[in-house]
Amino acid sequence: MNASRRGAACYGAALALFAALVAGCGKRDATTASKGPAPGYARFVNSPDGLTGEPAANYLDVWFDYPAGCEVIRQGPDNEDNFVRVNRRGAGGQVVEEFDVGWFRLTQPDVETWAGVEHLAAVLKQRETANRRWVTVLTDGRAKVAGYEAYEFKCRLSNRRPGKEGVQSWVVGAGGKRLPPSPELDAMLGVTVETVTFGFAFIPQPGDSRRGVLLLTFAEGGPGPLVAAAESFRFGKP
Repeated sequence: MNASRRGAACYGAALALFAALVAGCGKRDATTASKGPAPGYARFVNSPDGLTGEPAANYLDVWFDYPAGCEVIRQGPDNEDNFVRVNRRGAGGQVVEEFDVGWFRLTQPDVETWAGVEHLAAVLKQRETANRRWVTVLTDGRAKVAGYEAYEFKCRLSNRRPGKEGVQSWVVGAGGKRLPPSPELDAMLGVTVETVTFGFAFIPQPGDSRRGVLLLTFAEGGPGPLVAAAESFRFGKP
């Protein structure tokens, strides 16, 4: 299981489970396969060219559209486990939004597909939410993602400012009752370092549900323009 390479801004995933699993701006109607990307968008079409290791062995034809000007990183030294990573950078050059397309495979024939996917999701949830002070779950379970059956998880993650980890955050409310700690209270007292939105979706491939893609998303604050990539995601060729 690989560690984060950019702190909160990196959620490229690599897991080993059931003998083989690596995970590795606008609305969905901003693009059509026949007409190409809408103005202001670019298109990523996956290709086996240049892929190595597990992503090469588990290649899938997929494509999606994303806001033009974003940074696209195919598998390589800075993105070893996924087919592709797309970054949107802020005015200071920092990554403020990220979209990754990895893969998964279930190899135990006696494990039902969705039971296996739910197990993988539980491992990934624990990994990505560990050591966070606040985890607010927004979505967790079976859902439609880009029109496909999927397991989707979304949450808000918050950490304390460096040096403020041990601050006791509480206030006395009406009637002298102490209010319990909360993300809102931390923010009011100025001890929250950041709040990010993190999510993932396991999407089995139509016609071969034992393998598929793992989409990972990250955004400072809340979802931004790069949400278009997940909304336009498709299996196959455009």
